[in-house]
Amino acid sequence: MFHFTRNKGSRVLINGFLKTNQIYKVLAKPGRRLRVQNSHIERRFQCSLKPFDKMKKSNTHNDEYDVVIVGGSLNGGVLAHCLAKSPNTHKLKILVVDGQAMPTSFPEKAGLRTVALIPSSINLLKRLDLFDDYIEGRSYTFDSMKVWDSSSLFHEEGKSDEHVARVDFYEPDGMGVIVDNNVVNAAIALENERCKAFQFMQGKVVKVSKDPTQATRQLAILDPKTKETQTISSKLIIAADGPQSPLRHMLNIPHDIVQYDQRAFVCSVRTKNPSTTAYQRFLKTGPIALLPTSANTSNIIWSTNSDHARELEKMSDTVLISTINDSLLRNETNQLSSNVFIDSMKFVANQVSSLASSEGAHPLHVPEVDAILPSVPVNRGSFPLRQLHCHSYVAENFALIGDAAHCLHPFAGQGVNVGFSDAVALTRAIQYGLEHGLDIGSTHVLKSKYHDIQHPINEATITGLHYLKGFFEDNSNTASFIRGLGMATVNRFFPVKAYIHDFASYKMTLEKIGGETPEGF
Repeated sequence: MFHFTRNKGSRVLINGFLKTNQIYKVLAKPGRRLRVQNSHIERRFQCSLKPFDKMKKSNTHNDEYDVVIVGGSLNGGVLAHCLAKSPNTHKLKILVVDGQAMPTSFPEKAGLRTVALIPSSINLLKRLDLFDDYIEGRSYTFDSMKVWDSSSLFHEEGKSDEHVARVDFYEPDGMGVIVDNNVVNAAIALENERCKAFQFMQGKVVKVSKDPTQATRQLAILDPKTKETQTISSKLIIAADGPQSPLRHMLNIPHDIVQYDQRAFVCSVRTKNPSTTAYQRFLKTGPIALLPTSANTSNIIWSTNSDHARELEKMSDTVLISTINDSLLRNETNQLSSNVFIDSMKFVANQVSSLASSEGAHPLHVPEVDAILPSVPVNRGSFPLRQLHCHSYVAENFALIGDAAHCLHPFAGQGVNVGFSDAVALTRAIQYGLEHGLDIGSTHVLKSKYHDIQHPINEATITGLHYLKGFFEDNSNTASFIRGLGMATVNRFFPVKAYIHDFASYKMTLEKIGGETPEGF
């Protein structure tokens, strides 16, 4: 065990660190004890503990970098911390460029956008020192999830909600946490301020060029304040600049896109009763989700047609509250004329549904919404939905991660978790290049160690979610029957439900890419 001792001013002496008595500036309270093994000191605290003379220069901007990440929110910020805190990559000169200034504090009000972090993402953030001190106390753990179909034949009028065919998931230790996007972004910025993991530049990329005589790419970055353009070069440029990705367009990266005639309406609400359950109901117009953000507050994410989303934005609070409660609780069962086939379907549906409820299914108990809460920048809003997937995640001295590389429908709640998986896989690829003395920007390294591993996994996920979305939007009686039968069966067939849980939690993907964190953590 090692112990910080005060030296002069803000400097402290760490006796025994790397078998030396070197003076370090440590952004921590003097007297704090490090409960780690000696052999792990350098690796675990290589960001937190840097020579004092080097840290004084960490905010200066050089013209040449090893890695430039365009986009500092969520995926880009996490990737920067992965590279700065992983063995073999922590000595790289890293620059993050973003059009927005980095936050200097946590938001006072909740934002409209939240993310559901699964255990693997939480573990990654813990290893990066982003969770325990920053996110944990500002997030909310949910331990169960209930998914059901509003138009299922398995839900008959007059029967209790135990008879709704659905799939229930439950993890006593928690399925994940719901956290405001702005909280994660603040954690990324504040941790970087503490340990100087990477340099930051506010600006807009206006041009990308490639000098064929050099193993680098050049970026022209416009300063929003001075309106001057600065040119920098980097061995590897990474696009983490979101679904519209200007970098992706500048480099003409081919991609497939499906424009859904849907928007995701979002708002924050208060509920009458506390809950640790995430609810999702598939309506005829699209799914609505109620995600708990604290004991009595939740985030609404409602995927619906564009006209309806605009209507929801304009509703008064009273009308909107009523509309949300009706959509979560109202039965949308189709009015069916009686015939032998329909009556047979209903009979089977009721038998399976009753059997499922007799096997211990708990009532839905969806909390009733009683208020719309203030949010920033507005109290409610919506954003367009689409599916996008790049044919390749890499080019010479260039890679894409997160929404710049792929966009998923939000009903699965996996967008940011897939992006974090990209960050881990790309970090591993860069580690491989450095370990073998290869150019980290070479197409060979990036393709074989990043694209060829991550792209097939994401392609399967995106394709599966696309067809699942279409199946739940099929309002025919046959599709409704099959959905209800499938949910009731899956809820009782635990091996299948466990497989779905592992897929949804990205556990199988992590096994394929080698783990939830880069090598050496």
